Amino acid sequence: MVLKEMKTIGSGSYQTSDVTFLLKDVSHIQLEDDVIEREHRIQTKQEHYSESLPIEKLPEQDYIDFYKKALQTNGQRTAELVREVSIQLHHTYNDDLVLVSLARAGTPVGILLKRYLAKFFSYEIPHYSVSIIRGKGIDWQALQFIIKKHESKKIIFVDGWTGKGSITNELKKSCEGFNEISSRRVEPILAVLSDPARCSTISGTREDILLPHACLNATVSGLVSRTILNKKWIHDGEFHGAKFYKEWLSNDYSNQYVNEITALFSKPCNVEYKPNAQSSFSGMEEVKRISKEFSIDDLHLIKPSIGETTRVLLRRLPWKILVKDSGDPQTKHILHLAHQKNIEVIEYKGMTYSACGIIRPLGEERT
Repeated sequence: MVLKEMKTIGSGSYQTSDVTFLLKDVSHIQLEDDVIEREHRIQTKQEHYSESLPIEKLPEQDYIDFYKKALQTNGQRTAELVREVSIQLHHTYNDDLVLVSLARAGTPVGILLKRYLAKFFSYEIPHYSVSIIRGKGIDWQALQFIIKKHESKKIIFVDGWTGKGSITNELKKSCEGFNEISSRRVEPILAVLSDPARCSTISGTREDILLPHACLNATVSGLVSRTILNKKWIHDGEFHGAKFYKEWLSNDYSNQYVNEITALFSKPCNVEYKPNAQSSFSGMEEVKRISKEFSIDDLHLIKPSIGETTRVLLRRLPWKILVKDSGDPQTKHILHLAHQKNIEVIEYKGMTYSACGIIRPLGEERT
């Protein structure tokens, strides 16, 4: 299967020079369902979460205001983290690399890394965005396409942040499986801006901070939906799928976001380069402690970090929200969403994460 034979979502609403999404266009298919019905099917294992989509709506004005405030407050910090990761990539790989973002949250970060490396190191780095799905792995068809096109370059996977490390483990497992059937080895090298789970190869910080694009979904991610892997619509030899919400073009912040962060870039620091300390996956240990305290048997229902907590509130069925400090300005949007949905918020000072979302376990009464 070659790219021109399959209708993909192209670059979404981004500039074609910024990214190519290796995702089949399934915009014409009805894949959305009511959040409660969908959550029931997922938790009772009637379907995998990647077989359908949550109903995604345009954010309301008060929530857009939270995004704009986050951009104002943390935009400079985000640009600095892009600089830190870019410096590490430069010192380790020079221009012998290809950026492969994990859709969706990784895509704006991949664009920013590509732009920084071009601006300050004169590198023209290819950048793709592909699907990775917990329990299913990364899209091998997309990997094969990238390897064929960029045979000698090192693949660097890119995401926005880490939660408890599930996707990092999925990436490792998926690359191991891919290497068994491929003549070209792919290493699970993951670069993120924020790594509170302490599990990525490269990171800008290991603090749990608010990256502004965590506040919005499609309207800051190229108008692209979550990725889909449903055998009814995705056939052998095809990329995983996604929708392109072109009807939301007038409400899109995707290009504005990457342009505003790009404008905040500063020159590389004249400091000694120090690689990441060894990954400890300490985030997973914290999740296990939370699961025990709140009697949650399924660790997949616990979503630590500001980014993951935001996702729980936007597209899952939340039960409780934990915040380390209820006065933290970085979690104001989380408190706002929880209040809107009448979800209990607990100040939980004993965690390293700034926030943690717990999905409601179904099939039993929970108060």
